[in-house]
Amino acid sequence: MTIIDEDILKKIGKKIRECRLKKGLTQRQLADMAKASPSYISKLENGKLDCCIYIIFILAKVFDAKAYDFLK
Repeated sequence: MTIIDEDILKKIGKKIRECRLKKGLTQRQLADMAKASPSYISKLENGKLDCCIYIIFILAKVFDAKAYDFLK
């Protein structure tokens, strides 16, 4: 059971995927940069996993973005 609404998780995941593809990164490359596993990144992108604020800040740094960009 997820704490966050599934639609919100899917929107966040879609934004992560868009940013990753825009940078030309594979899930494995993003995972390495974020110190996470490729399966974790996959689950985030597919809205199958609650994401913590910590990973949002790490991904924002990787993408030269603001954490807010993933949450708006």
